[in-house]
Amino acid sequence: MTRSKQMQPVLQLAESRKTEAATALGKQVQVLEQASQQLQDLLRYRQEYSQQLSQAQGRVDVFRLQEQRAFMAKLSAAIQQQQAVVERHKGQLKKLRAQWMEKHKETQALDHLLENYKQQERRQADVREQKTLEDIVTGRYANRDNNGFS
Repeated sequence: MTRSKQMQPVLQLAESRKTEAATALGKQVQVLEQASQQLQDLLRYRQEYSQQLSQAQGRVDVFRLQEQRAFMAKLSAAIQQQQAVVERHKGQLKKLRAQWMEKHKETQALDHLLENYKQQERRQADVREQKTLEDIVTGRYANRDNNGFS
């Protein structure tokens, strides 16, 4: 079995791992987008709620004002938590992107090695073919000389 044929399963395994890494990367992109969207929704809601509070400032009693401030504090805490979630997902995305790049480079290197093997095998086949042709031609001339066809 040629080296190129022996390398084929290794390359296929590397391609499979690269595909798995790409799939994980794609899923993480979606997770990050969802988390970012949730953060944007929370920020937008806080902005809208804050505007409503400022418009109703003069018409609110002290108890209601305390409730609104407590709600804003909870909303701010939720935003901070969501920001932390987004940052974690960004870190995970960076890690998965690096893993995919590693698998991609590994696959490229194996593919390049496989191509080198194939080129060597083609050169070796060409040399064998040339030698065979030379043997055939040399054999014919030798037979011609032996049969008295000079």
